[in-house]
Amino acid sequence: ADKAFSEAIKEFAKTNQKEFQKVEEFLTKELKAEKAADKARAAAREQNDEIEKETKKKAVLAGKLTDCRRHDSTSEIWLCEGDSAGGAIAKARDGDIIAVFPCRGKGLNVLKEKDIERVLKNEEYRQIMVALGCGYGDKFNINKLRYGKIVIASDADVDGHSIACLLLTFFYRFYPRLLREGYIYRAELPLYGVTVGNKKYYAYSDEELAKLPKGEIERNKGLGEMEAIDFRNSIFSKDGRYTQFTMEDGAQADYYFEMLMGSDVELRRDYIYENIDWEGRID
Repeated sequence: ADKAFSEAIKEFAKTNQKEFQKVEEFLTKELKAEKAADKARAAAREQNDEIEKETKKKAVLAGKLTDCRRHDSTSEIWLCEGDSAGGAIAKARDGDIIAVFPCRGKGLNVLKEKDIERVLKNEEYRQIMVALGCGYGDKFNINKLRYGKIVIASDADVDGHSIACLLLTFFYRFYPRLLREGYIYRAELPLYGVTVGNKKYYAYSDEELAKLPKGEIERNKGLGEMEAIDFRNSIFSKDGRYTQFTMEDGAQADYYFEMLMGSDVELRRDYIYENIDWEGRID
């Protein structure tokens, strides 16, 4: 049977050279793709094992992470833009339940980067994975998650929004369940501080500023410019504001993440041109 099949293939190749070449090219691509997928899966398993081992070593967690003393549903990890902001937040936090991890500028876009090994070896994301402690992919175990809340804290400017988007994309690719179940938040930072006598008020918009008592107005230039007392009296107070991220519609979330953060430039460009109010835009 094998000999007959082999002879039939040879005969087909002779009489249908173009078609046979197409089939050969297709099978070669499929074989290469399968080998690449096997390599990626092996790399993911290896990295997952290493991350699991590192999570158990307290010395590793003592790197960029300023950890909290308690790990349960009430604890939080704050992913902050920059070391200076991370330092001030670390001073203002409740050390029992709030951990701080400073991120260095814009990270890797994990949807554009097709080399899974490069993503998994990215030191920034690797340390976040170690800190979370719950594994990912086939080894994801939500019961091992070390925090009940993950908070992104970045400036309210273009770079800050980019950093937040890149972190959300990272969670979308490696920890979609955390997004679906509402574990991830973004802290809203006050735009203004108004000092009246020995008391300071905070406003999150021009409209809120107009309603505050008259006093010395200070424009918040970013996380790095805020003092520990500002964090303590605003985002860490009972009036702290957060945006919670969820994915109620998985298909729609897939579409927007792939369109806005993926590699299809034309799709993203068309969406931007169709949805931006160019007349109302202020340069």
